[in-house]
Amino acid sequence: MKQGIKIIAECTLLDQNANYGDINLKNVTLYGEKFLTISEPLIYINSINNITVDECSFKSYTKLGDPNLHILMIDSVDSCQVTDISDKRIRYLNYTNNYQTTETKDWQDSVSLVSIFIRRGGDQIRNIVEIIENITVENAKSNRDFIQIGSYLPSLTLRNFYFKNAVLYYQPTYGVDPTQNSQTLVKHSTAPFNATTNIVNAHFENNTLYQNNAFQADRSTQLFSIRLIQIVFILGSLKPKEQLWKM
Repeated sequence: MKQGIKIIAECTLLDQNANYGDINLKNVTLYGEKFLTISEPLIYINSINNITVDECSFKSYTKLGDPNLHILMIDSVDSCQVTDISDKRIRYLNYTNNYQTTETKDWQDSVSLVSIFIRRGGDQIRNIVEIIENITVENAKSNRDFIQIGSYLPSLTLRNFYFKNAVLYYQPTYGVDPTQNSQTLVKHSTAPFNATTNIVNAHFENNTLYQNNAFQADRSTQLFSIRLIQIVFILGSLKPKEQLWKM
């Protein structure tokens, strides 16, 4: 198989930019191991249209050594342009009510990774509204991050995250300080200086992180602020050198 789902808004060959309309992925379930003949995610959405991924179950996984470890990747295309200052539309990116697990007995080298990049691409005008909420990761094991969020927004809110029986295996990061670049349940990167991330109602229960982190942000607290609201930890599975939060 070359691709599961691939949606790319490519405007270089069009007379006008393709940035009207919505891309909706709803009630989709993925099973089994990812085998692709090309180095791309199983589901790849690259567009500056409104994007919604809602009520999906990602039960698929891949293995270390796969040239692309992503089950799902959402990004913004550069070739489609929004430059009209009178354009008052709002651009939406919704990742909501989704479930992530790994249904396999062969946990060795397994990876279950979802990446969401919130950036302007060719859209320099419209305001961007993101909704990332009601996310469950349960009975899952991975040798990489579970969820990566790259946000260029000045404010990002992650709401209603539930992690239960999630296992992050320790992977040595040769040549890199593992305390700065470990595997995480949720990794937030590329935030602009003086940005704020709000984590509201996060629940962590019976997870095993080994020498990894539950949440990691790649900015110094002098340049980046994080607000934790209604955070619940039900512990009992921490290992030596394991951390809940890393910034």
